[in-house]
This record gives sequence, structure tokens and C-alpha cells, in this order.
Amino acid sequence: MVYAGAEMDAAEVESCIAALPPERATFSIATGKGQHVAQAKVLLGDNITSRLRAAGRGNAPYIVFLDADCRLASAAVLDVALATLANGAGVVGGIIADGDSVLSAGYAFSIAGKPYPRFAGWSVDNEKVATPRLDLQAVPFGFLATHRALWRQLGLRPEYAGLPWADVDYCLRARLGGLRIAYDPAIQVQSTGAHQQPEPPGQWQQATFLLIKAGAAYDEWRVL
Repeated sequence: MVYAGAEMDAAEVESCIAALPPERATFSIATGKGQHVAQAKVLLGDNITSRLRAAGRGNAPYIVFLDADCRLASAAVLDVALATLANGAGVVGGIIADGDSVLSAGYAFSIAGKPYPRFAGWSVDNEKVATPRLDLQAVPFGFLATHRALWRQLGLRPEYAGLPWADVDYCLRARLGGLRIAYDPAIQVQSTGAHQQPEPPGQWQQATFLLIKAGAAYDEWRVL
């Protein structure tokens, strides 16, 4: 499990680690600034460097990224994610919610190629939100599970240092390799943050251009 975030509450992350079943908590990494977390190594760096260093420190067949402001709805979430990967998906994500309101259920893409959160503001109980998908283009790092072998093959591109949507780029390249990007609403994560990707002034256009080169395609209505 890789916990990532520039700001995090060490006590909350420790309580999250403690709540995991022992067989699911054999390797835990936290990234953040100036924090000490029991049972986890805190690695510093930007959004690219720290994740690459963290994910490269283990040997388990799967990696689960969880943002520092997110909490699993239950330990069973991990079982669902790992079963989805074992059944052939390359990457899987789920619902990131604030209470009963969806913050993200994967990404959709505008006609300009810019990603945005699917179903943001919708109820988690909505029928469409509750429909599993195997054909998304990307899911966010808020909760993202993938194969370690795939991560070692693709990783994160250094071009995204300081830019948004490194998670989207990773998913797009996995998809171009013939792997499925899955969304399972049984995976539910509660977030205390607004969970919107930052858009540095004048830089989101650069990130969008990189995504289009990686294969991003307009699907705004098809995936809703």
C-alpha cells in the first residue's frame, strides 16, 4: 500500500494501516512532508519521484495507491480490487466519496481531451454510479490498484513532474498495451479533501497535450 500526499495526518494514516488485515498490510509506504508514520517509511519528493521510490521498494505482485486524505470504507475493498486484477484487469479504481456524494468514479474526457471526474456530485446510490465498468480510460490515484510488473514496465513519466494527471497517463499507456482499466463501485473510499487535480496556471494545457499523445479519446457521454 502506498499512501501519498503532500499533507497528511500521521495518526489517521496509522489508524488506517492498523485496520487492515495482517495479510494485506505486509508492506506500507507513506509519502509526505516531515511526517513519521509507524510501520511505514516516509519518502519525500514531488508527485512523481516519491511515488516511484515508494512503489519500487516492495516485491508483492500488486500495488495499491491510496491518497493520504482517503480511507477505505472497509478492509474488503482490497479483496475486491485484488480479485479484479487477478481476473485480468490491468488497473482498477472505485468510488471516491465525501459522505454520500461522489467526488470521483474514474475519469471521463472532454472533447478537448481534458479529463474530469465521472459522476462528481452524484449520489453514491445512483444506479449509474453503481454500475461496474471494464472500459474506462483512467482512474485516479485517490485509489488505484495495479500489477507491480506493469508498474515496473510503465511507471510514471518524468514529464509529469509538477503537472496534473500522471495517474491518467499511466492508465492510458496501460490501456494502449491492451489492458483493461476497470471501475468497481464495491470499492469505496471516503475522502476528506476536495480531491480535484491541481491545475497550475498555463500548465494544464501542456498536460492535456501529453495525454492526447498517450491516446486520450473523447468519451464524455459514452462512460456516463
